Amino acid sequence: MNLYKKGQQRLYFLRKLNALHIYRNILFVFHGSFVKSVMTFGLVCWWGNLSVKNREKLNRIYTISCKIAMCCTPDTSLEQLYKSRTLQMATKILSDPTHFLHDCYKFLPSGRRYRMPTVKTQRAHPPSSI
Repeated sequence: MNLYKKGQQRLYFLRKLNALHIYRNILFVFHGSFVKSVMTFGLVCWWGNLSVKNREKLNRIYTISCKIAMCCTPDTSLEQLYKSRTLQMATKILSDPTHFLHDCYKFLPSGRRYRMPTVKTQRAHPPSSI
């Protein structure tokens, strides 16, 4: 998985900076711009389709980088970032009536929760090996 490799590379640099006793502010900025940005790019799109094994790998890299930079609480994970960013994106879509996905969000008859969108997909079957 490419994202895991990139995370490992960024973690190496973060460890080297920490070994050189760089100021915590610089480690914090490095973590935010080089590690967190790579790990969270497109998080809303791809996180839901990851296997548990891959999620644990990415979470491990993220929590180690947080511990080194001393910038996150110990219970912060990519799962929590995914939930907060998904909620933020849905709120942004609902507040903008000109957004093309605004009409996809409809209330259930109770009026308290939103209806799941109906999606039709055609999945390509892998070719059989002969």
